Order: sequence, then structure tokens, then C-alpha cells
Amino acid sequence: MAAGATPPPYSTALVAPFHYVQLLWGTLFGIVIFSTVPDVWMALGASLIVMSGLFLIYREHVRNREITAIMTAHGGFDQD
Repeated sequence: MAAGATPPPYSTALVAPFHYVQLLWGTLFGIVIFSTVPDVWMALGASLIVMSGLFLIYREHVRNREITAIMTAHGGFDQD
């Protein structure tokens, strides 16, 4: 990929699950290595991150479905 080039749109969808696993591993390592128990605020923040990611996945699914429906109804992009 050239410098300044836009990454493919699917790259974020492929990488996002690894960020959630990283959140889990960080919590696990904190418990095992440092003996720190997550408090309510950490759980609230983590759940906010996961819920917002799930909402973005849902929203992209709805958006792609709408675009597909419009494309199918009009027979493709208009070439004006």
C-alpha cells in the first residue's frame, strides 16, 4: 500500500475483533500478573467499547443493505 493511500473498507472489520480480544487478554493479565481486580468503572468502560463496536457493525450492515437495495432498484450507478 502506497503512503497516503486509503486502506480497503474491509480492513477495519477484520481487525476489530482482535481489539476486543486484546481487551480481554489485558484484563486477564492484570488479574493474573498484577492481582488487580477490575472495578465497576472498568467493566462499564469495557462494555461501552464493545457495545459501540457492535452498534457500528449493525449500522454498517443496515447501510450496505440500503445501498444494495438502491443499486438493485436503479440498475447500478447513474452515469450522469
